[in-house]
Order: sequence, then structure tokens, then C-alpha cells
Amino acid sequence: MRIQKIAFALIIGGVIIWGGSLAIAKIILPEKNPPVKHQDPIIGKQSDPILKRSCFDCHSNETRWPWYTYMPVISVLLAHDVDEGRGELNFSEWSQYSLKKKTQKLKESIEKIEEKEMPMKIYTLVHPETIITSGELAFMRKEISESGISIPKERSSKKREDEDHKNENEHD
Repeated sequence: MRIQKIAFALIIGGVIIWGGSLAIAKIILPEKNPPVKHQDPIIGKQSDPILKRSCFDCHSNETRWPWYTYMPVISVLLAHDVDEGRGELNFSEWSQYSLKKKTQKLKESIEKIEEKEMPMKIYTLVHPETIITSGELAFMRKEISESGISIPKERSSKKREDEDHKNENEHD
């Protein structure tokens, strides 16, 4: 009987602490999804769904916030990552970017996808559907170039490794 009372007290205490942590997280977290400002195509009708699936959770005001994003500590870390991602590139504000900035952001984005820096590995572990395949990347490159934006040709893995090694040696 004593063990049951202790177990019950632990469960009730855990629920109270958990609930309090959730309430505190709700208070200290910023507004999660500011208003969406952009409705126009970014790359094109066929590439934009790829961007939406793989990039919008961190780089737009249309972030999907699953249940685990409300867990204490995790919620603060994820809100920070999304805030940082939106600060770097926010597709919801795309129409406010100059042509020069749009071109630069598309070039940077393609490079980060090719280098497997984006989507972030930790994110793709939980959301494997966000991984951009080489076929999707090739399609995005094609649609970007058809829009009149010139982006560098894809570097081969070997050439990329050689250039990276050369750059490392130059900094030593």
C-alpha cells in the first residue's frame, strides 16, 4: 500500500512539473508563426512543393510545430533554430527581397543542399521525408536556370573534396 502511495505521488508530481514546464515554455517562447506575407512562386510551380516540404519548417512563417516542439527545453532550442533559419532566409518574405538577394539566396541554398548541409542532418533524422534527392535537386537547378537566374554548375564529389582540401591547406 505504501509503494502505491509513493508511485501515485510521483506520478502526480511529475504531471504538475510537466504541466508547469509547458506553461512556462508557452510564456517565454516567441510567437511561433508570424503572418504569412508571400504567396507568389519562389522558383516555380514544380520546385516550390519541394521547398515547402524540405525548407519551410525553418525558413518560412509556415512552420509545422509537432507535439515534441512543446516539450520543455526542446521547445526553446527548436524556436531558436527556426528563428535563426528565418533570419537567414525566410520564404514568407520572399517578395520583399531584391532580385540580387533572391539570386544570392537561391545560389546559397543550392550549394547547401549539394553539400548536404541542408536540410540539417538532425532534422532529417526525425523527418526523413525532407531529404532532397539528387533528382529533385537537378530539377530545381533546371527550373532556376529557366527562370533566367544563372547558378554555378554542380561540382562533382571528387572536385568538391579536392577544392575543400586545397582551401583547408591555404588556411594552415
